[in-house]
Amino acid sequence: MEIGLFQLENLLVTRTQFCFLDLRSKVIPIPELEDVLSHSTPVTAANALEHLKRDQVALTSPIVLLCESGKTSEKLAHSLEAAGFQNIYTVARGTEGLLSEL
Repeated sequence: MEIGLFQLENLLVTRTQFCFLDLRSKVIPIPELEDVLSHSTPVTAANALEHLKRDQVALTSPIVLLCESGKTSEKLAHSLEAAGFQNIYTVARGTEGLLSEL
């Protein structure tokens, strides 16, 4: 399922427990999004499953994936679903999409 800036900010404001993975290849600060991005954990798409297992993230825990354009997040979401994770959310169009919603 895709989410946008409003939904992501709502998760943060309501202090919902979720895992927020930043899959961007170069984690370059984006001042306009710093409040949101400060809650994410940088990890490569190749290491995301290992990271989730190491942190013992439950298969039913919400997981939000963010990349530059949304394509890497979408591919990883399918892989994580195949691994048994049930609540995967991708940020629509990645950081590009978030910036377009400002």
